[in-house]
Amino acid sequence: LKPFWLKMRPAAAERSRSPHRNGARGAAHPPLKPVADPAAAWNGPGACQVTVRLISGREVVSAPLRPRDSIQAVRQAVARAEGASASSFDLVLAGRLLADHETCESSGLFAKEDRELLAIRVPPFRVLTASEDRLARLYDGVTGRCLQTFRGHRNAVKAAHFSPAGDAVVTASDDFSALLFDTASGVCRWRFKAHRNNVNSAVFSPDGHSVLTASDDGTAKIFSRAAGRCDWTFQGHRNVVNAAAFSPDGRCVLTASDDGTAKLWDARGGQCQRTFLACKSAAVRSVAMSPCGRRVLAGSDDGTAQLYDAASAACELVLEEHGDFVCSAMFSPDGHKVLTACMDKLVRLFDAKTGTCERMFGGHMDLVNHAVFSLDGSKVLSACDDGRVRVFAADTGECARTYEVKSPVKTAVFAPET
Repeated sequence: LKPFWLKMRPAAAERSRSPHRNGARGAAHPPLKPVADPAAAWNGPGACQVTVRLISGREVVSAPLRPRDSIQAVRQAVARAEGASASSFDLVLAGRLLADHETCESSGLFAKEDRELLAIRVPPFRVLTASEDRLARLYDGVTGRCLQTFRGHRNAVKAAHFSPAGDAVVTASDDFSALLFDTASGVCRWRFKAHRNNVNSAVFSPDGHSVLTASDDGTAKIFSRAAGRCDWTFQGHRNVVNAAAFSPDGRCVLTASDDGTAKLWDARGGQCQRTFLACKSAAVRSVAMSPCGRRVLAGSDDGTAQLYDAASAACELVLEEHGDFVCSAMFSPDGHKVLTACMDKLVRLFDAKTGTCERMFGGHMDLVNHAVFSLDGSKVLSACDDGRVRVFAADTGECARTYEVKSPVKTAVFAPET
């Protein structure tokens, strides 16, 4: 057999600025920056000898690979040789992220034509989860290691979100309260206790000075982060309020209710300005405003997400194709896409202009409660009742990472730096 060469060397853009001697440990620069450009050549149907070299030509590792060997084996061999964590880089072939469970043959690594395999460094990021075991957790997104646990609730935690600066975390629970924590220490600073029933969501205002909550008691409330007091109460729904969100400028509040409506309120005075009617009067589970502030997005129990004109409350577009209740719906950072999480175990990506379903993110073993974009729109994060959190590549739908929480996960969000 001819030798099978996997030649590792830093990409041209990295050679002058990487502080490391090897490719797999490339510099921590912008997301998904290539730090190596290995080239693989065809070796026939049998086993192949893989040699990994640095740009200097020094051999790092030489190992045999068979067509049925997993991509995970390739990753681990390179990681061992480079002294790096196997989770600190991804392997990409012909623009596609390779999954660890794939084989060398099925992935196309043993294709007859020359192929380029990229080792791409994963930049640091963090993930915050809320789960039924009464805890919120902060994870290292690359390694999956739990960095912080937020304790204090006496019942299931339904939601957890960061402040805009990332220095604080707010949680919502079925114990009728929302808690404010210091991110670094995990210390609880405030307990907001004005609701008379389960608190379903809690988020910060865009300026980080206020906390907005939604409750089974049929109200939403704004609390002062500094003083811990309730400043405003939004009343008008005839049933449970499932979610509440601020407009991008912080001047308005949106609420979603089991009464079949979403409402837009003045954040300062508490007056209801507009009501958005759900299709078939179905319960509305989530609500969000587009980054430009001109559209409102609602996900509901009739298996659809609806896009409304924020000024007129007219329904402009209905996103269908869901097989069950839509648990959450949100805009991409640029407002051009919509991401939905559904009880049918799928996350879907839609074009916000045409309503076309462009991609589905699968692999979940139970209903998906929540799905969000990273701030740069490159990643999708899902929270599932199967006790797992998954990170997907937004452009391909490939699952890059899975974290075991071991309790049904109600929400999962990226830290602001992601």
